[in-house]
Amino acid sequence: MMVDKLYTIIPPRDAEHDPKTLSLKYARQPDTATAFNCASMAFNNHFFFERLSPKSTNITDKLRPYLTRNFSSVETLRKTFIATANAMFGPGFVWLVQSSDHKEHLYLLTTYLAGSPLAGAHHRRQPVDTNTQDAASWRMMGRDAGATATAYAEVTHQKKGPTGWTQHQAVVAPGGIILNPLLCLNTWEHVWLMDYGIAGKQTYVEAWWDRIDWAVVQNTFLKPPVGQGGVGAGGRGGGTGILGGEYAGGIY
Repeated sequence: MMVDKLYTIIPPRDAEHDPKTLSLKYARQPDTATAFNCASMAFNNHFFFERLSPKSTNITDKLRPYLTRNFSSVETLRKTFIATANAMFGPGFVWLVQSSDHKEHLYLLTTYLAGSPLAGAHHRRQPVDTNTQDAASWRMMGRDAGATATAYAEVTHQKKGPTGWTQHQAVVAPGGIILNPLLCLNTWEHVWLMDYGIAGKQTYVEAWWDRIDWAVVQNTFLKPPVGQGGVGAGGRGGGTGILGGEYAGGIY
């Protein structure tokens, strides 16, 4: 239903793109908020269902050392996942994500409603901190009559398209982190309420953990190169922590 709605509200020229691409294209534009919400929810739900298995599976030997190094043990990760999901005030998703820059670092991330873990969906409309600009850079950003549109675009990471200068969604906002999603849990009430009852959220999460397809998670994992701090590299791995919902909301 979400996908059907998405493709009825977007221009025909965009129908060839998948929900992930569309969520990045329509993010951060108030007039396309409905399209973003539909695209992001379609991507998030597909990601959730794709990693479910009809029976229990074992965590792969390649993935287990990284989970242990980041969360001290798989059991700690399981308990943290459950606690994080229970603590969410409102519907959304809990994600296990990997830093693309430091692939040995894994985190838990919460997103609310149709929030996205993709960095390109959180690009600031104001891509520079004006408190740190001097007179010269202020002029370069187009704050006086002598600055050109090209100079301003170079500073603000924009690009010129058929309809003029547009924000470049591929650029990460200041302080942003490019993440590689590995696993997600849907905490929207309609996912668990009918089967588990109004007080059954934790039971649902525990049942979900027992039906994760770890082979699919492994296929998404980007193995750190030797020497980057990965397991067996002699360096210190682990980025244990929770990236809060503020990141999902675009507050860096």
